Amino acid sequence: MSDGDDKTTTKRQVPAVTRALAILRFLARSPDPIGVNPLARGLGLVPSTCLHILRVLQDEGLVDFDSNTKQYSIGIGILPLARSALQRNTFSSVVQPHLSALSNKFDVTSIATQLAEP
Repeated sequence: MSDGDDKTTTKRQVPAVTRALAILRFLARSPDPIGVNPLARGLGLVPSTCLHILRVLQDEGLVDFDSNTKQYSIGIGILPLARSALQRNTFSSVVQPHLSALSNKFDVTSIATQLAEP
């Protein structure tokens, strides 16, 4: 068996991880907190499965739960993960000098974007 570097290695499906990421993405896009049932319906999940995943995500600080409204939202625990990813991402450090040079040369504002979602 390979250590993962072999390009011919078959990827294993891990449904719980796939579902947890789908929940996080859904909550990140949602303008308002959402209850378990609408969230489960929106993702095509069994509500009890959705609830169990939400509870783990809440325990990890990635999801917030409002006990008064019984609704979930993305949690600030996601920020340290995002900060680490941004610090390790070389895109901005590689592109920034070029953008600054273009901005100075042509007296314009310039931006660059990088797609983040699959």
